[in-house]
Amino acid sequence: MVYSTSIIVDSYVVEHYIPKYYTWKDRILLYNEGVLIAKLEFYENDILIKAKSAKYPTHCTLCFEMSRFEAIVNTLRYEKPVFIAYEYNEADNIIEWGRIGTDINRPESIGEQEGA
Repeated sequence: MVYSTSIIVDSYVVEHYIPKYYTWKDRILLYNEGVLIAKLEFYENDILIKAKSAKYPTHCTLCFEMSRFEAIVNTLRYEKPVFIAYEYNEADNIIEWGRIGTDINRPESIGEQEGA
């Protein structure tokens, strides 16, 4: 069975690690109403990215190239609302795709300033 999930993100935590115990360098924890909904892990080696993305009973882990860290933090910092979405293939136990960003059903106007 394959299913898609989309959840609004209302808060986040940024973590930076020395990669002694982990293969990722930076991580962002995403929350909705105080409940962990996703972990975003950032890797230098893009070979690991698809293999490391996973679904757990309470949250998912999505993996990205380290070069995308700043853009994702800026999305969290400056955009609202922000959603995390992914498609999970239960039979193969893999996440087919994942995204973080604004609502694809509500495009922003050109030149719009947040909070103005």
